[in-house]
Amino acid sequence: MGNKILVIDSQDRYRGGGTLPELDSDDYQVVPATGIEEAKGILERESIDAIMINDTREKFRKEGVEFFNFLKKDKRFKNIPLIFSDTMAAEGFSLDGVKYGELLPVDQFLKKPVEPEKLMRTIRELMK
Repeated sequence: MGNKILVIDSQDRYRGGGTLPELDSDDYQVVPATGIEEAKGILERESIDAIMINDTREKFRKEGVEFFNFLKKDKRFKNIPLIFSDTMAAEGFSLDGVKYGELLPVDQFLKKPVEPEKLMRTIRELMK
């Protein structure tokens, strides 16, 4: 198996199937998680090469900020590329006057629906 990509999403269709079947290949292995706590447990047990957060629930957005900051501050995880996919992940988007990139220290934003070719290109570039 190839690089492990942790995909965090509460909906089964986005975790290793549905819109992300191109990730399950010889080059990439999807490691699914339904939420932040499950993702933290996986990070403690497995070596993960990239993280894609594909959950847009309001509850996750709030928890996600803390999770991203935790990852970037922890020396074990700070170099793992972070991809955030959201319907509002357009460049320049702001929430209460704070730009998205300032809220979430991610490496790449992808606007849903994510084109499979763009997703694969982004992952390849971030994992160089």
